[in-house]
Formats: sequence, structure tokens, C-alpha cells
Amino acid sequence: MPGFVSSISNSNEAVFANNGDFSGSTDPSELNGLQTDGQLWIGSTTINAGGTHINVGALTSTDSSITVGYSSPNITLVANGSVLGKTITGNSGGALSPTAGNWNVVTANSTVKFAGSGSTLTQDFGLNNLYIGNSATAIISASSNVAVGQNAGKDLISGIANVFIGTDAARTMTASSSNVAVGDSALRNFTSGDANAGSNIAIGSSALGNLLTGTHNVSIGPGNAGNYTGAETSNIVISSSATTGDNNTIRIGTQGTGLGQQNRNFQAGITGVTVAASEPVAVASTGQLSGLGFGTSGQVLTSNGAATSPTWQAAPAFTVRLASDATNVTGDGTIYQVAYDTVLLDNVSAFTTGSSARYTIPTTGNYRFEVGVDIFPDIGSGLQFLVFLQTTARQVLINNITYPLSFIGTQFVISGSITLPMTIGDTAYVAVQVAGGSKTCTVFGSSNVVTWFSGSKV
Repeated sequence: MPGFVSSISNSNEAVFANNGDFSGSTDPSELNGLQTDGQLWIGSTTINAGGTHINVGALTSTDSSITVGYSSPNITLVANGSVLGKTITGNSGGALSPTAGNWNVVTANSTVKFAGSGSTLTQDFGLNNLYIGNSATAIISASSNVAVGQNAGKDLISGIANVFIGTDAARTMTASSSNVAVGDSALRNFTSGDANAGSNIAIGSSALGNLLTGTHNVSIGPGNAGNYTGAETSNIVISSSATTGDNNTIRIGTQGTGLGQQNRNFQAGITGVTVAASEPVAVASTGQLSGLGFGTSGQVLTSNGAATSPTWQAAPAFTVRLASDATNVTGDGTIYQVAYDTVLLDNVSAFTTGSSARYTIPTTGNYRFEVGVDIFPDIGSGLQFLVFLQTTARQVLINNITYPLSFIGTQFVISGSITLPMTIGDTAYVAVQVAGGSKTCTVFGSSNVVTWFSGSKV
């Protein structure tokens, strides 16, 4: 057979080509022949005399991922980088080639790890403590905690059911449970709660950022409750820096007109709603609310002036009388202040008896006053009789009577009434002036009510 020879060194024969292209040619000048020992034609070429040759050139896989070629004196195997990967490139570090045929895929600053099994590489987030942002190397017994952010929960040793989200959120917490810190530096300086308690909720950048050991606080807003620097406990604070030392306190908003401040308050569910057994509510200058109680039947809520809380009071009222005669006190024009000496009614203890007898106004408002003076003009006393109500603000003429001489030696009563606006702290007293004679006029007193002074708030 042309191009083949046989070997008959034994009873079995082997047939093989005596040149590379099976043409049988032994001419070394023929281009299709193998000229040197150790050569092998691979692939295809345009040189193929007669179409019977094993063609010379490159051998390529069908998907062009691998090419077999020749580069003297070697056969080469070339991988196509655009089809078959040779490096891995991350966010930094450039293109990385394998070492000893292997790439290491690991995580950093996280408790999440890659786990390999068989041909599968798994990144597992179902962890007892899920930390993304630091490796939680301080943990000894802590469990069921989640921390997302650089240094979030970094120093936690023990505690359960904490959630920290944000850079430095609860960074210095060592032992505490059931805390939620959402925001950069929220609960930043917290260490541990009483008996490892916690239950703080801090939402907002630096919310409760200075709190050290307080528990059961709710804080919402950036920088919120920044004045809590110790063990403040059981507070609710929304958009307020709060006050150092608060406990069991609710603070909402910051008074003012600037950014982050409020000067109006609208709340639903109040207007048109009547609640049984409800009490009035007061607002202090600091914005603190307080209940004013219920008082007792017949009392009214009464203002006590600026900077003083109103109180429940019976409507102020008084009645006093003169029990003993005041003899020779006027008649010659002398003004005599009636020295009422017996109190019949004084429900707020505001009347002073004696020579300076007067009523001190307990609460601002309108007052109705009534006056009666029993006078006995002796022979020689005057004939013009005047009764005054003297207050801090004004003098009021209650009555003015002029009698003829025939009245001399006759006892009679001069009376009158008036309503006046009064201010807390004002005083009111009664004065009598008889003119036109000598100082022999008597103002009668009695166990009965003959000379009196009364008043009440209306």
C-alpha cells in the first residue's frame, strides 16, 4: 500500500505510514513531508497536496476557549481569556491570578463566612450573631444580635436581642439586651444597663448618644436626648435634647421658631370629645403639663396671678359685724375706719379684724360689696353723714345723707352696695365721716347685725 510499510519481525505485523502525509513520497524536498524527527502536523493549512495529508496549522475547540498550536520547538496549549477566565478582579487589588491553581474567597469585618462543601461555596447569613462592619471579636456569650455598620456593637460581650444599624451605633456597649440603635453613633457611649437590662430604643443620628447606663428610654430624632449623660431611665423623648436627670418623663418637641423647633400644637382626638371624670389641664411656662384636680362641690378654679398655679377655691365671700359700740368717733369731720370685730363668714380667711379691719382680695375678679353702718348722732354732732368704701385703687362713696336738726338723738342706718373690679392683694375697708358738729357721734355695735360689711366674688 503506497505510503505504508509493515514490520514482520515476528508473526504479528504492524502497518504504519512511512511519511507524515500518507503519500508514500520519500523525497525530502516535498513540502508536505515531515523533515525532522519528532514533528507532527496538527490542524489545517492551505498546503495539502492531493488532499490526503494531515494538515499543518492550529487546532481550536469549537467554542474557541482552547487552541492547540506550535511554537518551535514545542506544541502549545493556549486559553482564550475572553472566553475562559484566568484572573479574578475585586473592588481593589487589580486582577488576581490563582496561586497553585487556587483562589481564596474570604470575608472581612463580618461574622458572615464562606463555607465550602463539595463543589458549592456558600455565604451563610443565618448566624446567631450577624455582624457586618466588624468581626465581633469581643463576644463571649452574646447571642441573637444584629449589627450593621463600621464598629456597630463592636465591644459587646454579653446580651441578647440587640439591633445596631449605623457607624459606631452602640459601639461601647458591653453587656445589655433588647436595645435598638439606628443611626450613626446612636447609643454611642452606652456601656451596660442595670443588671444587664437595656430596652432602649434610639432612632436618629447620635440619638441617646451620651447615655451611659439608663434603661427603658425611647428617643426619636437626630441628636435627640443629648443631655442624657448618666442613668436617665424610662423616658420618651421626640425631637428634644431633654434635661439631664430626667426619669419617667415625656418630652415632645423644642419650643421656638427655628429649625427643628415648634411653636404650635395640633392634636386629634381632643376637640368634641367628653371624657367622664376628667380634670382641667394646666401648662407651665416650661411647657410641662399638669392636672389641676377636681376640687369639691361649689368650688371654682381660681387664678392666683401670674407665675402662680390656679387653685380650686370656694367663691371668696365674707361677712363681718361690729359687736361693741364705737363712741364719740366722729361728728366734727373726723374720718373713722370702722373697727369690725366679729367674723361671721370668711371662707378663704382673708379678713383682718380690729382697728385696721379690712378684707384682702384673694383672687383677681369682680367683687360685690355691701355696707351698713348704724349711727347715733348725739346732741351737738354734725348733720352730714357719709359712708365710704376705701380700696387700694379708689375711694367709693357708698351713701351721703344730710339730716335736719330734728334727727338729733335719733339712731338710724346708712347702707349701700357696689360691684368693683379687684386685683389679688388689694384691700377694702369701710370708713364713716360725720361733719357739721362736735365729735360725739357713735357707731353702734350689737350681737345682732346692725353695723356690717360683706362681700363676695361674682
